[in-house]
Amino acid sequence: MSDESNSASPLWKRFLLGCLKSPVNTIFAAALLYGAFYIYVLGNDAFYYKMLMLGVVLLWMLWIVAKYALTLILILSLLGIGAYLYYDYSRQEIVKCEESGGHWNKKTKKCEEKRGFWQQVESMWQDYRAKAELLNKVSK
Repeated sequence: MSDESNSASPLWKRFLLGCLKSPVNTIFAAALLYGAFYIYVLGNDAFYYKMLMLGVVLLWMLWIVAKYALTLILILSLLGIGAYLYYDYSRQEIVKCEESGGHWNKKTKKCEEKRGFWQQVESMWQDYRAKAELLNKVSK
């Protein structure tokens, strides 16, 4: 006799833990049992209670979809926040350079002072002349 009660108690424990884990699903299941009780035990108007049970089932499915959609939205928003924080962290030096009035050189990855258009043209011309002189030395 003690074996029968021991084998039944884990089932009840699992059932109660399942009810505590998901109270919304428990409420929907209780609503379905309520409709089934009125139809099959009390013999009331079957069509009305079947439509009521159909509505409960549709709401239950909507709840399940909304629960997973909400979880997905939460995960995607956390990933988005993480990506933004990484982007912000990786651009710290660039932002500091621009706030101090400088210009970030992508090639050398250093902060340089801002130059006007003609200063940039002059710098490019000097770079060109230096490369041309180097080529002349190599070709001689």
